[in-house]
Amino acid sequence: MLKELNIRNFAIIDQLRVEFAPGLNVLTGETGAGKSIVVDALNLALGERASADLIRTGCNEAVVEASFELGHANTAGLRSLLAAQGIEVDAGEDLIVRRVLSSSGKNKVYINGSLANLTTLSALGAVLADIHGQHEHQSLLSLERQMEVLDSYGSLTALRDELAISYQRMQNLRKELAELEANERGRAQREDMLRYQINEIESAALKRDEDNELANEQKVLANTEKIAGLSRVADDALYSADTSGQGLRRP
Repeated sequence: MLKELNIRNFAIIDQLRVEFAPGLNVLTGETGAGKSIVVDALNLALGERASADLIRTGCNEAVVEASFELGHANTAGLRSLLAAQGIEVDAGEDLIVRRVLSSSGKNKVYINGSLANLTTLSALGAVLADIHGQHEHQSLLSLERQMEVLDSYGSLTALRDELAISYQRMQNLRKELAELEANERGRAQREDMLRYQINEIESAALKRDEDNELANEQKVLANTEKIAGLSRVADDALYSADTSGQGLRRP
């Protein structure tokens, strides 16, 4: 049950604190008095997306804070959501949601003083309250909500949770099996590659110190053109040219 709503710098509201009593509460007033803005602020506290346009003109941030009493609510799903975020709500303790909109775009969500995200707040909001309006979404039309009500009516919640745990365990085992199969395929591919490399090495018929011989041969081959040029120069100097040593001795 919603116990209290505090609004600051939201739309045309400077500061407003509204307390709600058990049972029916009615907000009345003429058109433009701000009734819809109060509902919009509550929607914000329940996880609805908002923009900086909702911040009161001249202010840097808007704050909406809502306090909920959980005593009379079916809170099993809600407490599970909170526990997943590391947020504990003791028996009899109120749930306090605080939403801060900043003109810089850095909006924040706090649940019982702990920083949370908008996704978590939206999930909590679906459990905490229903906003009924013309053509608006209602949680009773949600398949997940219908399943929750049906499981609760048939006292199947514990069995459903047990099934969920078993299903998750099965999914984990399937994932582990897929990883093992992928590792086995990788091992087989690695083995094939190593065998291929071994065959290549064996077919090369390598000899001891062959790498040194090949390195020397490579040096010779790399200098072949230079050696050939020097040989031609030597031949000309000794034999072929008219000015060679042999040519000068000719009669």
